[in-house]
Amino acid sequence: MKLSRRNVLRTAAAGAGALALGNWTSAFGQSNPIRIGVILPLSGPASLLGNDFRTGAEIAAAQLNRAGGVLGRQVELVFRDDRANPNDAIAAARELTGSGINLLVGGLLVGPTLATVPVLPQLNAVFITVATITMSLTHENFVRNAFRVSDNDYEQLRAIVRLAVEKFPNVTSWGCALYDLQALTDSWALFKKLLPEAYSKIGKTVSFVEPIPAKLGVGDFKNQINALMNSPAEGLLSMVFGQDGITFFQQARTFGLPGKLKAIIDRGNEFPFAKALKKNIPANFWALSPWNQSLYPDVALSRALYQDYVALTKDTHPSGFVANGFNPIMAYAQAITAAKGATDTATIINTLEGRTIQSAKGPLTFRKEDHQAIKDVVYLNIAPSDDETGFKVAGGVRFNGAELLEPPTPGVAFKP
Repeated sequence: MKLSRRNVLRTAAAGAGALALGNWTSAFGQSNPIRIGVILPLSGPASLLGNDFRTGAEIAAAQLNRAGGVLGRQVELVFRDDRANPNDAIAAARELTGSGINLLVGGLLVGPTLATVPVLPQLNAVFITVATITMSLTHENFVRNAFRVSDNDYEQLRAIVRLAVEKFPNVTSWGCALYDLQALTDSWALFKKLLPEAYSKIGKTVSFVEPIPAKLGVGDFKNQINALMNSPAEGLLSMVFGQDGITFFQQARTFGLPGKLKAIIDRGNEFPFAKALKKNIPANFWALSPWNQSLYPDVALSRALYQDYVALTKDTHPSGFVANGFNPIMAYAQAITAAKGATDTATIINTLEGRTIQSAKGPLTFRKEDHQAIKDVVYLNIAPSDDETGFKVAGGVRFNGAELLEPPTPGVAFKP
């Protein structure tokens, strides 16, 4: 048989996948497939992340299908490229639902997500978002048709603050690299509110260097880097993602910025970044990671996801974002099983609300009031290494998401 991505997904780690799936699948049921639409940026500067999510979704579908499908029905994924563009995201959602697909996954970036969510009731679709952290999704822009499988902004920032205080208590001047996007400007403002409160508890005061925002896909960060070099900042909160994130740190290295910084906390680059920079990865680099197999050795789905990923890619360092593509497919499978095979929108919404599913991170609960996922928030210390990969996981922390989340206020703007 010819070795291909499709064949590997069909056959790799079949035993582990079937064991992890337990009794979600059955040998009986309808013959027509369960079709799930997946809308991601698969081209352009955000495609580096978008394709990680795609890989995770494909592995989940392959595992389900190897084990007999969901109540005997195969899972079919239908991908659409939103090109990180809100209009393309809406068009993709309309096209998919027009072809009879009411179960959707996507929402990597804020703009396309917030454009799509308001039309979901009209389209009679369910949408599980994979990475959009903006607070409005589960507050003033909340609709019952949308569920968030990822962290939210407040939750992540509270975890970052805990990480900063625990790992870098003597770093008291912080700067930021970010896009010129309102959602990230809001994140920076929230960071500036939360960090001084935390540092005051250990008897420290903290100051901030205001960033120079960059355009998405700009490819030139010299102004931002120069400003940081000429500032007192010793810590950096990085919110420049995908290929741009790699470019930022490659350029920063030529200016000597990493050597100036005593702490770097990154919100979205993780292993794609490490694979590009290898031994040039900065010291004291901590990255948000939706999942890492080393922190979940006792979770069957985590082991199965890792084994299938390695079999497919020959890469032993999967991006954590692979899990955020994997988990929504598993969530739909478990909801359909609980609903005795029903896939209509109303039933799936009712079934997912308040439900705890098994994910690559263990139990994950969709909070009934606002559909926010309750699970761990993970940060990894990624460091240079002398082995052939050029980098290694030097440490990791899991923060309890239930302790970090804000109270639910669906329909009402978030106020920290």
